[in-house]
Amino acid sequence: MNRETFLAALCGCLSALNEAERAQVVSYYEELIDDAVENGGSEEEVLSSFDAPEAIARQILKEYGNTAPTPGPDGPNCYKPLAPGHAVHVEAHNIRVVVRAAAISVPRILFTPYRSDIVTTEERDGVFYFYHRSKIFSWSWLDLLRGPHEIVVELPHDFAGELFIKTSNAAVRAEGLSKLAEGSFTSQNGKVLLENITCRKLFARSGNAGIVLTNVTGDTVSAVTSNARITATACSIGQSCSLTTSNAALRLEDISCPCLSLKTSNAAVTGTVVGDVRDYAIRSHTSNASNNLPPEFVFPEQTRSLTVKTSNARINLQFIPSPGAPTL
Repeated sequence: MNRETFLAALCGCLSALNEAERAQVVSYYEELIDDAVENGGSEEEVLSSFDAPEAIARQILKEYGNTAPTPGPDGPNCYKPLAPGHAVHVEAHNIRVVVRAAAISVPRILFTPYRSDIVTTEERDGVFYFYHRSKIFSWSWLDLLRGPHEIVVELPHDFAGELFIKTSNAAVRAEGLSKLAEGSFTSQNGKVLLENITCRKLFARSGNAGIVLTNVTGDTVSAVTSNARITATACSIGQSCSLTTSNAALRLEDISCPCLSLKTSNAAVTGTVVGDVRDYAIRSHTSNASNNLPPEFVFPEQTRSLTVKTSNARINLQFIPSPGAPTL
């Protein structure tokens, strides 16, 4: 049996699904075959490792029939505190979390649980806690077929409290938050994407996935990941900013901060920093690659600091004038 025969047989056994759902399954197996071939295997080997198309289809249809989602007639379930508080704390597993501002008076969480989801909430000392976990820890075909499954956290436009978001194996995305006192956004093995956010103290963490900061302002920012890229664009930080990863690049575009620390390894650090280079006490180091910054450029009268460290890759940071700064 070759690729075309296998995929055609599998598609034919899934006639109970609609066209889009069948296409998702076929695409999934096409990717598995392509990945195996790219890694040095043969098409015959990977096809022989699969169950027969009929057996695969039976398992898919069984899961689809037994664990189909059961949303309420009015859409997602709404979870919210009984009274306004000063903090929202969300912990989830294997599910995307989206945070946004809304025209509401108290925070709320929109989520339609599947039968495999367990949700608990509580209020304590002004903090609203939302916990999610799944009964099923193995991958389910329904995860592929039922489309996006996410927790949506909505905050009032004037929410000026603390926010804690944590998930795993899925992305965290937040945008349009303008008054946060403190924000923590964490995903293990999932991207963290933060855009148009004002937060006095912001912390972003991932592992094996990227972090993207766009138009973020505040007093302090810390972003930490590993084996993945950190990108920061049009960010204005009043006190300090630390971006740390490993085995992946750091890319900055128009970053303004008086105390800037950039650390990675085996990858480049590039981009633009807003300000006059003479104002920065600079310490930089790389190995086996070019560096356009001095290893040490420190004088008592300097009011800003920049620390850059990598290895086996280049450092190339350019300084651009602040908006409205006089041109020499």
